[in-house]
Amino acid sequence: MKLEIVKAEYGAGSQQKDVTDILRKQASDSPLIPLAASGYNASFGGDPAPGVVKQLKIQYRINDKTSEATFAENALILLPLPK
Repeated sequence: MKLEIVKAEYGAGSQQKDVTDILRKQASDSPLIPLAASGYNASFGGDPAPGVVKQLKIQYRINDKTSEATFAENALILLPLPK
């Protein structure tokens, strides 16, 4: 399986942080992406929107098929296989 992270953003509303490079470093050839620290804020270098519920949005490609997934704050990052 060939996984490529196209773009990843973490935050809420207009307070988004680009975390593409961080996720690219953590990703392997598996749809499960482990994080270096426990929790999104620790893994992504801080809280882009304190006191607000945040989401992680990932645009990715698996075996040359593009898809997008959104995860609630601190959820396990398991990318669905594109159809």
